[in-house]
Amino acid sequence: MSPAIPHPKFEEWHTTLRQHVDWFAPWTGDGFRFGALRYFLPEEIISGEGSRRWGGRWNAAESFCAVYTCLDKPTAMMESDAHAAYYGLAREAYRPRLFVAVHFELQQVVDLRRPTIRRGLGVTLKGIRASNWRSEHDEGREAWTQALGRAIWACGAEGVIVPSAVNAKGWNLVYFPEHRTPSSRASVWEANSLARLVDYRYR
Repeated sequence: MSPAIPHPKFEEWHTTLRQHVDWFAPWTGDGFRFGALRYFLPEEIISGEGSRRWGGRWNAAESFCAVYTCLDKPTAMMESDAHAAYYGLAREAYRPRLFVAVHFELQQVVDLRRPTIRRGLGVTLKGIRASNWRSEHDEGREAWTQALGRAIWACGAEGVIVPSAVNAKGWNLVYFPEHRTPSSRASVWEANSLARLVDYRYR
């Protein structure tokens, strides 16, 4: 897949973010996600390589690594099913998936739960949830949410907290592993248990 055509709002957002270092703050908590069974190793779960290759709501294909997690378990299930529902792939919702929790201790996170940040960027919760990024993605264009995610990433953020588009009460953390600082942490809960499964992969 070729890189997306850049969205024109990127430069404006990038400039605004660089002027507001106070928007980048520490955050600690857990993120939940469902993933394909074939990517069960801890380092695969938090690599973000899949979204770098295929893209997501907050990063275009072939741009940068992003790990999509949810701040609560029900939202994680709903987000996992959203892709299949959009493309009418009913059986995808029934395939076995791996549910994991990831503990984060990050230093530079932009939290869109803060109204002052949303106003400063000129975005709304309603607008984010209504954005049909997949339509633009399929046409080879960078969606505006992807451009905003790229602007936040380009300013060195380790992640961004964003509203879920499938659960009006849910929030997601999009983690950028390439920008993890030495004092930050991202670790899969019970990682040792997952690592032991490698013995079964090659039997």
